[in-house]
Amino acid sequence: MFMGHLGVALGAKGTRRDVSLLLLCIAAVLPDLIDFALEGAGHADGAGLWTHSLTAMLIYAVAFFAAYALMTHRYVAALIVGMVAASHVLLDLITSRVTLWRNGPVAGFHLYAHKDWDVLLEMAVIVAGWYVYGRSLKPERRWSVALWTILVVLLAMESVTLVVNFS
Repeated sequence: MFMGHLGVALGAKGTRRDVSLLLLCIAAVLPDLIDFALEGAGHADGAGLWTHSLTAMLIYAVAFFAAYALMTHRYVAALIVGMVAASHVLLDLITSRVTLWRNGPVAGFHLYAHKDWDVLLEMAVIVAGWYVYGRSLKPERRWSVALWTILVVLLAMESVTLVVNFS
């Protein structure tokens, strides 16, 4: 659910205008970025325990919360950033299967095995996040070309991701 994670970041930005969208996007996709880097370096074996387990989720969430809270002293905003970081593994439990902890069970609904349902869910998360973000803007910017471009680009990237992953 790579693109869906960005939908979560957009939705979070819509709830907290004072938090950087770039930071929220990084918090939302960091486990996948680490996986890509490890795969590129030839060290993908066991990477999921460090990126997509419940233990990793807790570490990421606490690290993002603590770092943001220490830098800004805005604790509610820090909680949102930490929740976005935690959302990654929770969403992946729906679309994929993850090892919950070292030597622990594997869990998840593995929606990737059902392409149509996965497409619907990911696009729904993108649209919902985009909508929440758009509603947070001033009325004159809600129908801007820039806002619609964000939606079109995310949905197009999701379509490309799905074609690559499922073909």
